[in-house]
Amino acid sequence: TMAWEWAEGYSWIAMVLVTEAARGQGLARQLMERCLQDIADANRHALLDATDMGQKVYSKLRFSGEDRIVRLFAEQRTGEITVSETPAGLTLSALVSDDVAEAARLDAQVLGVDRRTMLADCQTRMPLAAWKLTDESGAIRGFVAGRDGRVASQLGPLVADSREAATSLVVQALKHVAGPIMI
Repeated sequence: TMAWEWAEGYSWIAMVLVTEAARGQGLARQLMERCLQDIADANRHALLDATDMGQKVYSKLRFSGEDRIVRLFAEQRTGEITVSETPAGLTLSALVSDDVAEAARLDAQVLGVDRRTMLADCQTRMPLAAWKLTDESGAIRGFVAGRDGRVASQLGPLVADSREAATSLVVQALKHVAGPIMI
């Protein structure tokens, strides 16, 4: 299993892997219990990124599954991406390294944790997926970033205050990122 200190007071459990031949022997539960104890000993709260395969294990350890991460996957794009209107009063442009601190502040308002380091990494790793919407004053009102992944390009995080703003950001990123892609 793997976990890391994700933000002040939180640890993110991202992998609990047991080979198929060894499943059903309680190994995943033992790994999770040890991981959770280490997190508790460090006075941190555990967050879990899990697949449905581990739901029985995780529910026994009091993870509710109510707050779900939804992943959308496309092997490849089919056809042209239609142009999306940029919401009135906003300007769409590339998210550059100088924008990361402001984007991280907006992200923290939504999520409650500081992901500045992760956002900087995304902007560096896949700059063609990094876009922002700014208002007339130049303040960032929404953004999207991405990164290369093992089986697909990963698009996200995405922060926007309306469906139109989110659509505009995603469409712009998709124009510049080849498939397969996961959002």
